[in-house]
Amino acid sequence: MAAPKLTIQNGTKYRTDDIRRIVRAAMKALGVRAAKRVIVKPSRKHFSGRANVGSRTREAKTIWIWLPPHFNAKEAACLAAHELSHTQGVCHGDMTREQYMCRQEVPWAKGLQLRTRITATSDVKAVETPAQRARRIVEKRSTHADDMHRKALTRLKRAQNIERKWRKQVQYYRKRQTALASEETARRARLRDADLSVFDVDEVDGGI
Repeated sequence: MAAPKLTIQNGTKYRTDDIRRIVRAAMKALGVRAAKRVIVKPSRKHFSGRANVGSRTREAKTIWIWLPPHFNAKEAACLAAHELSHTQGVCHGDMTREQYMCRQEVPWAKGLQLRTRITATSDVKAVETPAQRARRIVEKRSTHADDMHRKALTRLKRAQNIERKWRKQVQYYRKRQTALASEETARRARLRDADLSVFDVDEVDGGI
């Protein structure tokens, strides 16, 4: 009978081939019959996992595991076995304390490894000279300074446009205030002249 299909989605620093061997060994030890999809994600401090719960007759497919920075093959094997058990319908109440805590014995994991991937960046950093490091840092900071200066110019231009808009508003309303004040002064002058004209007419009528 062919081994069940296994799909690994690895988002951690650990090697996918090592994770595949560990999960494959756990599947064989548990007698897994259905295809599995394992989503591996990084964790800052602690390991954890989650699984779609199946049954003994209908296994679930997907499990999620979170691996911290410092983890070994045995610990990963315990975690994988724990989560794979859920896909077979095993609940926490059915597990021993060791299985529940992911501390069970896993003799089938002997000889397995969980190594970190060596990236091109880490290779360059490991062999770069002080001069190369200084040049890399200067280039990085120069790019950052250019980006920040460009953003500052954008903010300055936006602020200038806003200032220009409100300066025009201030100038407009000051002119309106001056115009309204002049109109009010003229209106009062007309009223005063009208009152004086009435007063002069009364004096003339009284003298006849």
